[in-house]
Amino acid sequence: DFLQHANAVRFNEALAASGAHTMPRKSFDALMEKHGVPRDHLNALEAAGSVYVLDDIVHCHPPALAKAAPELARASGAVDPASVEWDACASMRADLMAARAELADATPAFEAVVERAARRRRAIWGAGVCGGGLQLAIISRLTYFDLDWDTMEPISYFLGTGTSLGFFLLMLRHGSEASAGLVDRAYVGERLAGDDCVVKYLAAKDKVTALENAIRAKEAWVGGWQPDASPPP
Repeated sequence: DFLQHANAVRFNEALAASGAHTMPRKSFDALMEKHGVPRDHLNALEAAGSVYVLDDIVHCHPPALAKAAPELARASGAVDPASVEWDACASMRADLMAARAELADATPAFEAVVERAARRRRAIWGAGVCGGGLQLAIISRLTYFDLDWDTMEPISYFLGTGTSLGFFLLMLRHGSEASAGLVDRAYVGERLAGDDCVVKYLAAKDKVTALENAIRAKEAWVGGWQPDASPPP
């Protein structure tokens, strides 16, 4: 991951140093290959609003293109690409409002499931604390009152060894060391992740996040463009 990030940084620096406003797609791909950047990096740049791909040309300064697009469109009689992006942005805002409403509807059920999971987690840890305290009380009673140290010492040893073996088997079962995080993941997180309310909430949240990022990228591309109040004939 670090190597891929470093390659992407070097590629972005080389692209900025080139000073090119436009670049053929083949040249752009060759520059990415030169710096060890995967092809899908172009999609990430376009989604972030850093570049704009039009046919086989990569525009490296989308705001400048958006600023010049209306004049070029009027001169050629073509459709203004910025207006197309503006309409798409407006459509996505409507989708975003619907997605946020869906997220709001899913939130109460999700919070209820999380609260139940939190209660279950407290019950598990509370039972563990109570069990440990009960064990200590029983061993102390048998050691100092009912029996003696010579009798309880091997019992305590075997009890401790058995507990360690139990934790070791738990580690083999789940593939990680026995810890608070393991208990939370195994007995709380897995059940929480499989709940329909949680799946619905996370899907709605991901949809909202994706739409917000897409709208932000398109707004960065369009820049300060606004639809004309009275378009020319």
